[in-house]
Amino acid sequence: MTSRKSLFCFAIVAAVASCSGGEDSALLEGAPDPLVEDDALASWSQALTKGTAGALNGDLDYCGSSPNQCVSGEGDCDSSANCSGGTSCLTNNGAKFGFPSVWDVCAPLHCNNKVLDAGAGEAGIDCGGPCGACLTNCSGTPGGIDFCVGCLCASGAGDCDADTDCQPGLVCGAQNGPNFGLPANYDVCVPQLCNNGAQDAGNGETGVDIGGPCGTAGGACSGTAGAATFCVGCKCTSGQGDCDDDIECATGLVCATDNGANFGLQRGADVCVPPHCTNQVQDAGQGETGVDVGGPCSSGGVTPPPSTLVFFSEYMEGSSFQRAFEVYNAGSSAATGCQIRIYFNGATTESETIALPSIASHAVNVTCDVDSNFPNPPCNQYDFLDNNGDDAVALYCDNVLFDVIGQIGFDPGTQWGTGLNSTQDNTIRRRCSVTTGDVNPSDAWDPSLEWDGFANNDRSGLAARGCN
Repeated sequence: MTSRKSLFCFAIVAAVASCSGGEDSALLEGAPDPLVEDDALASWSQALTKGTAGALNGDLDYCGSSPNQCVSGEGDCDSSANCSGGTSCLTNNGAKFGFPSVWDVCAPLHCNNKVLDAGAGEAGIDCGGPCGACLTNCSGTPGGIDFCVGCLCASGAGDCDADTDCQPGLVCGAQNGPNFGLPANYDVCVPQLCNNGAQDAGNGETGVDIGGPCGTAGGACSGTAGAATFCVGCKCTSGQGDCDDDIECATGLVCATDNGANFGLQRGADVCVPPHCTNQVQDAGQGETGVDVGGPCSSGGVTPPPSTLVFFSEYMEGSSFQRAFEVYNAGSSAATGCQIRIYFNGATTESETIALPSIASHAVNVTCDVDSNFPNPPCNQYDFLDNNGDDAVALYCDNVLFDVIGQIGFDPGTQWGTGLNSTQDNTIRRRCSVTTGDVNPSDAWDPSLEWDGFANNDRSGLAARGCN
């Protein structure tokens, strides 16, 4: 509803014989004017504006400039310059005032803030009082974000923000979107019994707050196993992921962190499992053959670890020469022939190599900078560590890659990661859920997937894996 050319032929009646003059003469009878940049439902005939005899509130472009500006509840407006009395031209709120839904109507700004302003007369979020009626039926794309704003959603409809977004007798559920095939963080209007933490079998529930009017699990999850959206809009069963929250898992399961490798998925994937799979205890009675592995905690039980299974468990890049690497041997026998190789500034060949001594099974080796002030322990050996936050560091044993920090052949500028969880001026420690190294030296690397960050010069965790 903005600009138009200065010369048009307009029709007040439904049929037009012809137009002539200039480039507009090519317009066919009954065809919309392609130059009209107006609301989707705009007629191509000229509307009467406020102040013109016969003009009615709700006509296309009814609101004009002073003295014909619209007051609250009047439209259709093009911009806030068409509104007076402290109102603004709000987009697509026409239906609240009995006009086409894509009409723009002058109303107070609080009618568009997605908050229930009861003191200003609102009966629902952005509706009621000067904001127009709270519509009984919401329109648009069901499940769209804020679908229920300015109207009252029926049972099973969302996304809602508060109970006042729902029709009488309903409440806005919390993150119950998957019960209705919507994303996990969506809230859907449901009867109160669907939000009471109990199974109401007499009302059709087949589980606690699920089934009947409370929605279902949305069917089996489908798509690419391990994909970021695999559990969205459904309920992942045991061993399925990637999940983001417990709400995306079937009843009785939790979304475990970084346990994808136990199920043949990428290490950073989160998989739904029984709660005992996350308690850091070996529950033999539940089928576990190790701490939080085996039985339902992994797809095929636990394979005995190889004789050599080493990876970085801690990395410290502090101020001045306060640098250290901690390597953990998760294998069943001592690890020998291992080296730390440092790649400066995106290099593809090592710039520095540090030989490691034999590392006993389930033991760590800490290499500290020779000019650091670190004692022994925690340091097992000292060497010249010239790495900075943008240098990739790899761990090899007998010329086989077992782990990498960063991305070989890529210079990130100053560091990988952000804040404390980064490779510059910080200490990062491998999470206990990580049991193998990163053997892809060229893929994008993000420490937040497997590491936790700590303050500059924090060496309190060196010499102890702390996960046995």
